[in-house]
Amino acid sequence: MADIGYPLDVQAAEAAVRAVDEVRLATAVGAPVDAIALFQLHEELIGHLLLLLAEVQELYRDQPGRAWMGQVVEGAVRLAGGLAARPGIGHLDEVLVVAGVCKLLLVLHQIHPQATPTSEAVS
Repeated sequence: MADIGYPLDVQAAEAAVRAVDEVRLATAVGAPVDAIALFQLHEELIGHLLLLLAEVQELYRDQPGRAWMGQVVEGAVRLAGGLAARPGIGHLDEVLVVAGVCKLLLVLHQIHPQATPTSEAVS
């Protein structure tokens, strides 16, 4: 695992992404959204996003930018950096986007040969 100076808890990041999926599914069938819980989940996701962003940048720093994976990583890093710079206020659509980018970063982390294996596959 790359040393980014902060503890990256992959299992906690995966759990937060799963929690967003549960909220999305619940709202799809008409369940009300707990605004405070959604805001807290958003704050948690932003923390995971920052740690994942640092980890992915470190893991892939030597990846050639012209290679296919280099372009994927570059796009993911640019997207995550933009979200981190302007994280929003925790509306459902914002939380869904941040969770989606976290999921992408989790996959990039998971497939890198130097990364610590995760508890389960990101779905």
